[in-house]
Amino acid sequence: MKRKPLFILVLVAFSLSLNAVADFDTPVVKKWTVIEKDDKGKDVEVEYMTLDGIEVHEGDPAKQPQPPVVTPGTESTQEQP
Repeated sequence: MKRKPLFILVLVAFSLSLNAVADFDTPVVKKWTVIEKDDKGKDVEVEYMTLDGIEVHEGDPAKQPQPPVVTPGTESTQEQP
């Protein structure tokens, strides 16, 4: 008789975990190709991609700030030696 409550508990836990996964928004991914001239003057296809409106490998820190620099063994690290 102990199997029935255990089964119900596992079923409830599984259904709650599915709801947690479903709450994440899917990112908006856009890809496009542009023909540009390289340094030698040849036409080259360049692929671009954005995730949620931020260009991948974005160099402008106003649009996408760079992550903080962490030096191992200093106060900026989470784990202290």
